[in-house]
Amino acid sequence: SNYIMMSGYDEFEYACEAIRCGAQDYLLKPIERQKLQARIEQIVVEKLHGTLQKKEKKNMDPVLGREYDKMSSLIRKIVMIVGMEYGQHVSLRSIADRFHMNATYLGQIFKKKHGISFKEYLNNYRVEQAAELLLRTDKKIYEIAEEVGYHDLDYFINRFIAVKGCTPSKFRKKSREKDI
Repeated sequence: SNYIMMSGYDEFEYACEAIRCGAQDYLLKPIERQKLQARIEQIVVEKLHGTLQKKEKKNMDPVLGREYDKMSSLIRKIVMIVGMEYGQHVSLRSIADRFHMNATYLGQIFKKKHGISFKEYLNNYRVEQAAELLLRTDKKIYEIAEEVGYHDLDYFINRFIAVKGCTPSKFRKKSREKDI
């Protein structure tokens, strides 16, 4: 098994014992998050021969291509709600109600800040999530459509083509041919 020992004790023999017992490293508390994450990523790549997701995806909106912490608080809250609820019935009106705001006004703010309407953003977000599922799973296309919030398969396929330039099945097939 692969593990990292974390301790508040700065004793050399403790570190030696941890390494002898199979720990990949012995880190002293308090531990900086970045150092721990870097060490875990190093172990994943070197010892487990794994791969890591691109770092920019973790803190970047997949549709807007902007870092979350560079967005206004209101827009960040909107995109976070979409990120959590895109598979359910989420709408500009339901979000505006939560903030006790007018949906039309909120939509104007969103479009002014990012150049696309909330509905376009939601559709594009759902398609991005569907594309990930097409790559990572063998689920049927209608199952993926349902999972990302589309209950009309034809509408989903049309939205997918509009965003990705091909049907979901062609997208999956092309990505698998690249992997071979």
